Amino acid sequence: MSKSFVYALIAGCLIVSVSSAQAAEEWTSRVALYGWATHLDAKVSHPLLPTVSVDKSFSDILKTIDFAAMGMMETRKGDFGLILDGMYVQMKDGASATQGPQTVDANLTMDLTTLMLAGQYRISQTPTSYADLMLGVRGWSVKTDITIEPFNLQDKRSKQWADLMVGAKGIYDLNQEWFASWSAMVGGFDISSNWVNDLHLGVGYRISENSAVQLGYRYLDVDYSQGNFDIDTKLGGLILGIDYRF
Repeated sequence: MSKSFVYALIAGCLIVSVSSAQAAEEWTSRVALYGWATHLDAKVSHPLLPTVSVDKSFSDILKTIDFAAMGMMETRKGDFGLILDGMYVQMKDGASATQGPQTVDANLTMDLTTLMLAGQYRISQTPTSYADLMLGVRGWSVKTDITIEPFNLQDKRSKQWADLMVGAKGIYDLNQEWFASWSAMVGGFDISSNWVNDLHLGVGYRISENSAVQLGYRYLDVDYSQGNFDIDTKLGGLILGIDYRF
């Protein structure tokens, strides 16, 4: 049994145990959909191929992304809650590959899926702010298809793994309509990934009692190196979303 499975099982048990507490209180939920004007910086390595690098701005990514979907769902009861955050991106583009002192052309197709399930506990609440601690598991699925010319080298790989994640999030009300939001999570710890960062800072406006829009910045960094699969991917940029509470 792998370490990653053991830690994922432990985290899952903790999530289920805390979410079943305080049965007398009612559930409240929130759903959010968002767009991400992200910059992509990725390096993918396989044993039989040179390291392939991709460095794309948001305008470049718009030309190469075939499909992207991002969203978040949160539900809570009293001080306890669950949060589900997911993203899927499929892209195809030319890239550069390092072969000794030379840089050669490469074609890269990459499917990146990440999904996090985390339990949360409210550690602080005032009339104008709150803060939650979070503990959960982020799962990853990465598929790559690399072709390097003029050497006629091609390699298809896929890898799935899970990372233990810890962090915190919160909101501070600037007034009745405007608020600031933040979240910070870290994980990996050389159990599966070497390291994972997921940071967010934003400002929001309440359209009504149940809905709001948010503008902010998100940075997601995963560095994974296990066996014959190495990937170092950084995503960062402006994020715009709308959420609804019920």
